[in-house]
Amino acid sequence: MPLLQVERLTKAFGGILAVNDVSFAVETNEIVALIGPNGAGKTTLFNLISGVHAPTRGDARFDGRSLGGLAPYQRAALGLARTFQNLRLFENMTVVENVMVGFHQRAPYGMFSAALRLPKARRMEQAARADALERLDLIGLRAHADEPITMLPFGKQRLVQIARALAGEPRLLLLDEPAAGLTRGETDALDELIQELNRRGITILIVEHDMRLVMNLAQRVVVLNFGEKLAEGNPREIQNHPQVIAAYLGTSPARAAQPSSPDTQNTQAVPPPPAPPLLEIKNLTASYGSLRALDGISLHVNPSEIVAIVGANGAGKTTLVNTIAGLLPPRGGSVRFNGKEFKSTESSIAAGIVLVPERRQIFSTLTVRENLLLGAFQHRRTRAKIESDMDWIFTLFPILKQREHQLGGTLSGGEQQMLAIARGMMSRPRLLMLDEPSVGLAPLLVQEILRILCELRACDVTVLLIEQNAQAALSIADRAYVFETGRVVLEGTPAQLAQHENIQRAYLGALQ
Repeated sequence: MPLLQVERLTKAFGGILAVNDVSFAVETNEIVALIGPNGAGKTTLFNLISGVHAPTRGDARFDGRSLGGLAPYQRAALGLARTFQNLRLFENMTVVENVMVGFHQRAPYGMFSAALRLPKARRMEQAARADALERLDLIGLRAHADEPITMLPFGKQRLVQIARALAGEPRLLLLDEPAAGLTRGETDALDELIQELNRRGITILIVEHDMRLVMNLAQRVVVLNFGEKLAEGNPREIQNHPQVIAAYLGTSPARAAQPSSPDTQNTQAVPPPPAPPLLEIKNLTASYGSLRALDGISLHVNPSEIVAIVGANGAGKTTLVNTIAGLLPPRGGSVRFNGKEFKSTESSIAAGIVLVPERRQIFSTLTVRENLLLGAFQHRRTRAKIESDMDWIFTLFPILKQREHQLGGTLSGGEQQMLAIARGMMSRPRLLMLDEPSVGLAPLLVQEILRILCELRACDVTVLLIEQNAQAALSIADRAYVFETGRVVLEGTPAQLAQHENIQRAYLGALQ
């Protein structure tokens, strides 16, 4: 008997069929991957299995028992745990406290005992901490146990989610985009962790866009498209499946088709004088308490350039854009935009600096259209001009036109990412800063984002791109800076960076 049996599950949101008549099984101690384009219904299917949503039709059975009518905590008690694509951690807690939360479903004491700090409750809390430290040891974060969770970089916070899920001692673990935001080295470590969990008897169902990770881990792969099952088979069968390739994998854009970087452009007999940098940063330092996150950063971005910032998680990339945007005050140095210094977020936005944050931060209770209109609030334009910009956005992102009156919170992760980028573009920025725009996106959609960024550059929009997918970023960048522990360790064109083997291995992957 399969450990998990999905039987013709269907979920409709109004007139939209997010999941339609999907059936598959997961055997005990198996690793099964669930893949598909953004908006294919993968996270919705996870929500149906874990009890976040009730199905419109169909059922899911766990170890032969129907899950219909069971609340999420009841399913967890049976041995079913999950992580989320969008981080759901308690930001006012430490790392170890976040993991301890997962233990409490196994703790045989109630609120009354905990509130009075009775001996039994104290013993259970000690047991919960000891258990949480073991989980952190497994993911390599025990040394960070008592740090605030917000001090960890995004990729490591994803690992904490896994540790919290493990604290419930699950038999089946649902992993939703666990590699999103991780560097190549961190993804390799995640690969080893998942294999170790499987060796310990945990069955894994994983949603993931990293095809190298999926094909290395999974015994079987289930492919969704438009809410329906498109294909199922072993990794080799899926890799060679024509419909899967067309719908999901796409083809890598040839570098020759991308706008050439400055060192490969035809030189003119009398080159024009260079324009002054649009953004100029000198000796910038920034800190979180006693932790120095930026240490003497100097860089510049010229008008109509795409400049990429690459480096390992925790290297200071997000801190850099937060400081430029005025969200974090610098400790030293200067940030000048168009020759002026700005001291607040409001003044930087007014000057034309827009940040699309790593975690999207869309308004989940507003529609797609309402989210986009908020992007235009800074500019007092006529309704006709705003509608013209809206039409342009819908041309670039046709799926957003289809979802125009849908609530932002009901979009898939990839669609939310597109909405966040589109909202930033509605403000007509002079400098568009994108923090990890490819996180949670299928390869075909990553290519589309890169194409759109090239279009923006042609329209004289300057782009500062923070991107964990270094190959993607360097395929369109004019120049790039490599960060390591808050410092710039290398800068140059993509072609120049590709010649540095140590940097390529640590940060850039196997650059072609």
